[in-house]
Amino acid sequence: MAHAWAVAFSVGRRNWFMASIERTVYPRFTRAPSVKELREIYTPTPTDVAFVATKARGPAQKFALMILLKVYQRLHYFPDPQSIPGALISHIRAVMNLPNDLVPDISPATLYRYYGVLREHLELNSQGKHARHVAAQAMHAAAQVMENPADLINAAIETLLVAHCELPAFSTLDRIAWRIRRLVNRGIYQRVFARIAEAEQQALSRLLEPDESSPFTTFDRIKDAPKSATLTHLDEWLNRLSWLQSWGTTERFVEGVRSSKITRLAQEARSLYPSDLLDFSAPRRLTLLACLLSQATVSTKDEIIQMFLKRLSKLTEKAKQELLRPSKEVVYEHIDSLFHDNVIDWNLIETHWQDLLQVVISIHEGRVLPSMLLRKLGTSSRKNRLYQAFYALGCVVRTVFLLTMISDVKLREVIHRATNKMEQYNALEDWVRFARGGVMYEHAFDEQEKQVKYTGLLTNCVILDNTVEISAALNALAQEGYLLSIDEVAALSPYQTRHIKRFGNYEIDFEAVPTLNADDLTFTLEPPSDPSAIETVQGD
Repeated sequence: MAHAWAVAFSVGRRNWFMASIERTVYPRFTRAPSVKELREIYTPTPTDVAFVATKARGPAQKFALMILLKVYQRLHYFPDPQSIPGALISHIRAVMNLPNDLVPDISPATLYRYYGVLREHLELNSQGKHARHVAAQAMHAAAQVMENPADLINAAIETLLVAHCELPAFSTLDRIAWRIRRLVNRGIYQRVFARIAEAEQQALSRLLEPDESSPFTTFDRIKDAPKSATLTHLDEWLNRLSWLQSWGTTERFVEGVRSSKITRLAQEARSLYPSDLLDFSAPRRLTLLACLLSQATVSTKDEIIQMFLKRLSKLTEKAKQELLRPSKEVVYEHIDSLFHDNVIDWNLIETHWQDLLQVVISIHEGRVLPSMLLRKLGTSSRKNRLYQAFYALGCVVRTVFLLTMISDVKLREVIHRATNKMEQYNALEDWVRFARGGVMYEHAFDEQEKQVKYTGLLTNCVILDNTVEISAALNALAQEGYLLSIDEVAALSPYQTRHIKRFGNYEIDFEAVPTLNADDLTFTLEPPSDPSAIETVQGD
C-alpha cells in the first residue's frame, strides 16, 4: 500500500485541472456573514475566554488569539490573517468589550507561537505528511466507487476531521484527488484490458471506424438516446438490444468493478468523440468501450420497458380524451366529428357534487394528503364513483373550453399571442446557442440536459440585460417629457439581439449588480387606446 501512495505522489501534473472549491465541503469564509452566523459560530464561549486568558497577556494578543481560535473552529485550518473578514473581527471585538480602535496586531513570531498553542489545545495532528497520507487513504477507498474529484475531496475532508488532522490547503487535496483517481483508474483499465481477448479487442476497435454509407460510427449509434414511444422506434430499440446481446455477456469484461464506477466510465465514453478515444491508450480506450457496452445493454432493456409503458399509457389516454355531447339531441355543424356518441352523465355529477366540492376545498385548505388523493382518484373502477364523477366533470371542462375557444376571438388571440412569445423565446435561445448550428451532438441525456439549462441561463441573462436597458430608456424618455402608453410598451420585446456581439470573451462578475433598481423608475403609463386591452396586457 505504501508503494501505491508513492506512485500517487510521483505522478506528474499532466492533464490536471483544479476542481471547483464551491462543489466541495472544504470550509471557507462566507463572503458576507450574516448576524445569525456571526452570533452562532464566532461568539466566544466561556471556555474560549478562559483559555485565551491563560495563554495571552495584553488586549491585542488576547484579541488575536481569540480570532485565531474561532476561525480554526470554523475552518479547521489556519487561513491567511489578511483574508479574515472584517465583520468577523468586529463581532469578536464587540463581544470581548474591546475598544473600537484596537487591532489584533501581533508579530510573525507571536503568530507562529499561537498556532502551536492552539494545536496543542485542540489536540491536532498538524504534521502535513500524516494529513496527506490520511487523505490519500480515504480518497483511494472512495475512488473505487466515485469518479468526481470533488467527491474524493469531500471523502478526505470527512476522514481528516474525524482523525483530528489540520486540513491541508485545498490545492494539495485537489492534486492528491487527481493523482489517486488516475492511479485507481489505471488499475481498472489494466484489469479490464487483460480480460478482453485479442479478437474482441479488434471488434471493439472497429466500433470507432466510420461506416461506408455514412460519416457516423457504430460507437455513435451506441450513444443514441431513446426516441419517442412509437411502434417504429420500439422496433428499432428491440433490434438494438439484439445487436448488443450478440456481444455475449459483456459483464465479464468489467467483473469486479463497482456498478457506480461502470456507470461513470460509460458516461465519460458517451461524452467523447471517436477521435478522442483514439488518442487514449489501448487499456483505457477498450475499458471505456466495454463499460459503455455493458451499461448500454442494461439501459436499453430499461428503455424498451419504458417505451412500452409509454405506448400503453398513450393508447389509454387517447381512448379517454374524448369530447362528450351535452345531450343526444345536440349536433354541431362543423365540428360534430370531434364529439363522441356518448353523453355527459349530468346525474352523476349532480349526485356527487358535494363530494367534488369537499375534495376541492380540502385541497385548497391543505387538509388532504397526496397519497390519499392517489388512492381515491388513481383507479378507474365501477365502484369508484368519485373517480367517475371527476372524469365526467373533466369531460365537461374539456368540451366547454373547446367550444369557448372556437367562439371567442379574444381567447384565440391570447393563445396565439402566448404561442408567438414562446416562439420568440425559442428563437432567442437558438440565437444564443449558435455553435455547431445549434445541433447537440452529445447523445448522453445528462449532457443534453446541461446544454439546455446553460442555454436557458444565458438566454435569461440577455433578457435581464435588455429589460434593464429598455427600462432605463423609458425612464429617460419620461424625464424628457414624453408620454408613454401601455400600447407602446406592450409592443416592446426583451428578445433583442441586434446590439449584442456573440463573438469574443465575456468576463462574469458575480459582484456586479444592475445599476437600475425598481425604485429608480419614475415613469407612468397612459391608458391604452382600447380599454378592453388592459386585462389582456396584464394577463400576458
